[in-house]
Amino acid sequence: PSSSMWECATASFMRLLDRLVTEAPEFQALLASCGLRNEDVRVTYAVVPVALGSALVECVPDSEPLERARDRPRGLREPGGLRSLHEILRDANPEPQALERALQVLAFTSAKSSVLSFVPHIG
Repeated sequence: PSSSMWECATASFMRLLDRLVTEAPEFQALLASCGLRNEDVRVTYAVVPVALGSALVECVPDSEPLERARDRPRGLREPGGLRSLHEILRDANPEPQALERALQVLAFTSAKSSVLSFVPHIG
C-alpha cells in the first residue's frame, strides 16, 4: 500500500481514538467533576494527509506557540530568562478561579494529547 494510504488510515484512527477518549463515561465524569466540557479540552492540532508528502494541519484557533509566549519580556522587577508555563497562564488569567480553570484545561488537554500521540506508536 502507498504511504499516503497509511497516513490517511493513521489520521482516521487518531480521529476515532479522540472520539473514543472524549466520549468515555470515565472521561466525562472527570470533566464534569472539574466543571469542564468537551469543548474545553481539545488536542492542539490534527493532521489530515491529502497526498503523498503533503497534509493539512488544523490548529486550535487563538492558540499561541509556546516559544513565542515564553520569550515575551518580563516586568522590570522580574528576573531575566524565559517565562515558565505557570507564569504565562497566570499572566493570561489573573483571577485565581480563572488560573485554576486554565491549569485544569492544560492538564486534561496535555493528558489527552499524550494518549493520542502514544497509543498508535505501541501498535
